Amino acid sequence: MKHPVSTMAMVIFAGLSWLCANPVLGAMQTQAPKVSYRLEHDRVSQGEPVLVDVDVSNTTQTPIDIDLGGDGVENISFMVLRPDGQRVMRQPVDGSNQIVFSGRVHLEPGQTFKEAVVLNEWTDFNGIGHYVVTLGLKSDSSSRVDLDLEVSGKNLRELELRCSELSDRITRGVSAQDSLAAAKALSYIRDPIVVPFWGKVLNRSDFGEDAAAALARVGNSAAAMALVSHLEIKDPQTRGAVRRALGSISHATNDQSLRRTIDDALRRSQGLTSE
Repeated sequence: MKHPVSTMAMVIFAGLSWLCANPVLGAMQTQAPKVSYRLEHDRVSQGEPVLVDVDVSNTTQTPIDIDLGGDGVENISFMVLRPDGQRVMRQPVDGSNQIVFSGRVHLEPGQTFKEAVVLNEWTDFNGIGHYVVTLGLKSDSSSRVDLDLEVSGKNLRELELRCSELSDRITRGVSAQDSLAAAKALSYIRDPIVVPFWGKVLNRSDFGEDAAAALARVGNSAAAMALVSHLEIKDPQTRGAVRRALGSISHATNDQSLRRTIDDALRRSQGLTSE
């Protein structure tokens, strides 16, 4: 059973040029919000994604504007010490063909900004054993904190529970950012056990294309059948993504029976669409 990590690493960041407009003095002053990192689960089994919750709180008496960098993570440094002693540094992500969201946040006094960061974007956690995840501010080495993570052997029950948790967050997320993070995390679960959960997400038009692409990556008969059952989904973008995903599975599979089933379903669907 999972246990949310019980301790939270708290750091006061002063190195990011956190700017605060002082309404009394009419001047710009540097202020430091309180930033905390917390592993959502400090014990996971192989195949589960690893997420860190980042909270930025304005504990000052004046509004502040902060910049966490592109997608809210570019100004955060990352390093992991793996069980074999290897140190892995975060590598730059090529965002040239991706939509990158601004990491600028405005906080009134007492407000807190929350985001979930999927660490699998930067490295895998496939090896069993103890990891030390180091996070901090790129511009301030003194701000770094260490979080301990234990990875155990593959546990299908735990993996299924995580799939359920993440798919629920996608469909009933408390915020758009949390839903996006949950979808990203679910995409790192490669086991076929994830299929019915992506099938549920297909019904969300804003994540339908992600779900179709994820099912194409799984590529088994269960994934194909989940896609076939959504060939007539109303959202045109999702419908197109479903057809492309099925075409991808049909092209890649060595199962002739599955290929015929997919191709027949695509032809029938095309006929219905053209009527």
